[in-house]
Amino acid sequence: MPTSNQFSIHDAAAASGLTPSVIRVWEERYGWPAPKRHRNGYRAFAAHEIDELKRVAELVKNGMPISKIIVDGFPHWPEEGHRSAPRHDVTVVRGLPLRPGRAAEGLREEIARSLEDLHVGHALEAIQRACIDLRPADELAAVLAPALVGLVELRSQGRHLPRENELEQAIGVRCRQLRQRLPTSGAALAVGALNESTDVVFADLVVALLAARGIAARRSDPSEAEVVASVSVPAGTRSKVHLTPLPCEGCVPVAQLLDDATAVSALLSLSHAPALAS
Repeated sequence: MPTSNQFSIHDAAAASGLTPSVIRVWEERYGWPAPKRHRNGYRAFAAHEIDELKRVAELVKNGMPISKIIVDGFPHWPEEGHRSAPRHDVTVVRGLPLRPGRAAEGLREEIARSLEDLHVGHALEAIQRACIDLRPADELAAVLAPALVGLVELRSQGRHLPRENELEQAIGVRCRQLRQRLPTSGAALAVGALNESTDVVFADLVVALLAARGIAARRSDPSEAEVVASVSVPAGTRSKVHLTPLPCEGCVPVAQLLDDATAVSALLSLSHAPALAS
């Protein structure tokens, strides 16, 4: 096997004694394994995923149905009765600003637990309930922002959720809906998504969070943007405000948009981005 910490589906098949087609069928039918994907769409398995494939393959070889092993997109080991993957705490999510309120606090905790348990279904259910139980601003702060920040935080730890694209899509759709409901004034601030996929969803979240502060904003092309929303920050770029889900040197963390104590003038000042990060 390669010495890299990422392995192709053929490497995973060779290590586990399975065939690539069996691994693809399991992923499509049961939501597992759910390896990271390269930009070209090729799977990139981590070492711990290879170990899990070996163990599942051995159980199947000994007669246990795969449907009994993979439940809700995760392997359940018969001798342990729980998932093998270690719990990954989402500390950034739990530290995001949130106005007091039983409903908001409860849904925030539910989102955090769902992400830590790698259970997308529960997170999607929380997003649906938030539409009814929370005001738009609280919905953004308690559910939508934590859900997207948590996805990025888990990825930074090397973990990827089954159906995470479905969760991203739900966040983006709801952010765009809320943006239309929130009153704003002034010329629209241009918010650009640096890359595709998650950056676009993050830009939609930023536009909605700005609207919750009364600031008109729209998603635009990065070349004309005054604010750039990006999960991975471009090195050496300081001509625009850069917003990121996680705290990052020289950039404004999304927590600043959730903090009512942060002055609007500071958020809009292009020269204050490094100061805000510190």
